[in-house]
Amino acid sequence: MRGRVFLKDFIAGLLENRRVVITAAITAGTLLILITVYFLWPEASDDRPPELMIEGIQDNFRYNESASISYYATDKETSLLHAQIAVDGEIVHQTEIMCKGYYGGTNIDCLKLAEGPHRISVRVIDRSFRNNAKEIEVLFFVDRTPPVISTALSRVSVLQGDTAALYLRSSEPLAQVSATLLQRKFYGDVVDAGENIYRCLIPVSIFAPQAKAVILVNAFDQAGNPAEVSTSINVSRQDFIKELIEVPKSKEGLFVDNQALVREADFITKTMQTHTPDQLWSGAFQKPTEGSISSPYGSQRVYTTGLVASCHRGMDIANSAGTTVRAANHGTVIVAAFFILYGNMVMIDHGQGLITMYCHMEALVVKKGDYVLKGETIGFMGDTGLATGPHLHWELRVSMCDANPADLLSSNFENPWKGRN
Repeated sequence: MRGRVFLKDFIAGLLENRRVVITAAITAGTLLILITVYFLWPEASDDRPPELMIEGIQDNFRYNESASISYYATDKETSLLHAQIAVDGEIVHQTEIMCKGYYGGTNIDCLKLAEGPHRISVRVIDRSFRNNAKEIEVLFFVDRTPPVISTALSRVSVLQGDTAALYLRSSEPLAQVSATLLQRKFYGDVVDAGENIYRCLIPVSIFAPQAKAVILVNAFDQAGNPAEVSTSINVSRQDFIKELIEVPKSKEGLFVDNQALVREADFITKTMQTHTPDQLWSGAFQKPTEGSISSPYGSQRVYTTGLVASCHRGMDIANSAGTTVRAANHGTVIVAAFFILYGNMVMIDHGQGLITMYCHMEALVVKKGDYVLKGETIGFMGDTGLATGPHLHWELRVSMCDANPADLLSSNFENPWKGRN
């Protein structure tokens, strides 16, 4: 009897231990499977959202008839599943992706939207178990109302060769401003972003008719809405002298290599296209060196070599060799090199289309890229290049057009609305 009980208990114990072993084996196997799935199956382990970049529509920008938005999404862990674009919560574009990288986008018909603020969002989802998502939202404005603009001139009368400043105040930020005088268009720059004030510097040609000339002002806001106004300026005659320039025998060889002269002229023209939107100068310009005016701007010149120049593009200031030459105002040196006709020359960008040139110097003490202050030494007077004696040829370009540099000595182009409401 006892033997039977012992055998029964022994068999029951084996069965119980077997269940424990089986349970333990099942548990261990399940854990192993879960760990394997987690580490080897990206969809299970991926907890990072996709990467998303958008372009086109800009935050807080204004649009008129239409706007475009594009996006580029990537998911390196798994792959992308879905993308959608919504305007004010309403889906306007959606697509199934099924790849690791995708570029998409759509156009927004702003004519169907009311004027005012709107929100556009781009959302992408990956294929992970968590459906990780990335979303970018941008605030934009629909604007179909033209800007309201008013203008003011720095002076209402100028001489041929002078530079006028036209100021424009707008009811909203502008994307482009231009002023056209005698079929020449000059673009403007911001002078006070907070007050939406812009300035166009207008060089008046020495060949401009002596009359009241119309200045046509065009402006476009960020949405492309146009506005147009006009004003007028009185152009008066300026007498320009005639000169016969006797070229020394030692300088006649400068005209031999015509191809080199053309290359230099092309380089200077290209460099003159430099336009820095920020104003670097401050206040009125100063005379760059001491000496007498040996040849004024605009003089009609004929060289004894037979070369005829329609006019003198700068002002010549004569003094002894070695006289200090200084920057007429703050700016960045964009050229400091030797040229066949200009000799040792420095070109300074003062910003917003104003560039001055300092030529025929004996030596230079600045290099390209230097930022110079008003009155800072940039070189010393000489007679290098096409010069009949020691002097400084000082030249001014306004939006690539030559203008009288002497006019800068009394003009600072100050904002007429500065300090006013």
